[in-house]
Amino acid sequence: MVYMQSPVHIIDGIYLGGVPVLRQRDFLQHRCITHILKLFYNHEVLSYPDPQKMLIPALPSWLDELTAVAQAFTVFDTPLKLDAPILPEAFEQGINFLRNQVRGGNHALIFSRERTVRAPILAVAYLMEVHRYEMPDAVRLVSKLNRTVGFGMNPAPWQSLMTYFKTPYTPDDLKYWWSD
Repeated sequence: MVYMQSPVHIIDGIYLGGVPVLRQRDFLQHRCITHILKLFYNHEVLSYPDPQKMLIPALPSWLDELTAVAQAFTVFDTPLKLDAPILPEAFEQGINFLRNQVRGGNHALIFSRERTVRAPILAVAYLMEVHRYEMPDAVRLVSKLNRTVGFGMNPAPWQSLMTYFKTPYTPDDLKYWWSD
C-alpha cells in the first residue's frame, strides 16, 4: 500500500488526507483548507510490518504534529472506530460539517489515519447526500481520485454506508466499483 503525502481533492473544496498531510501545513494553507474533519482516535497505534519503509511518522511525533495542526486549523473531532460499523449520527455529523464548510466558502479536509476506509466512506457519503450521486458513481469517483492508497475493505464500515443510504448493494459490489 502506498501512502500519499498530499491530500486528494474530491469536490467542492473537500479533500481526503492521512497522517502524512500533517507535515504539509503550507500545502493545506495554499489550498485554503481551514477546517479538518478528524475521523480517528488519538490513541490508535500505527503498526506496519516494515517500519523502515513506512512514510507515516511513528507515535508520538504525529500526535505532536496533529496538535500543531489543531492550533492552525478548525478541527471537528468525530472519531470512528477502525473497522467498526459507523453509526448514522456519525454520517450525519460528518456530512453536515462538510456541507456547512462548503456553504461558508471554506475548504475542508476529511482526515483519517491512513485514508483507506473512514475518509473515503465519508467522501462517498458526502457525494451521495449533497450531490445526489448514485453509490456506484460516488465509489468510482473516490476510487479514481484516491487510487494510489489502495482500498481498505473491512465490510463493517462499508455495510454501514449501504445501510445508511438503504441501498441494495453488497460489499462485493463495492470492491468491483473500487477496482473498476
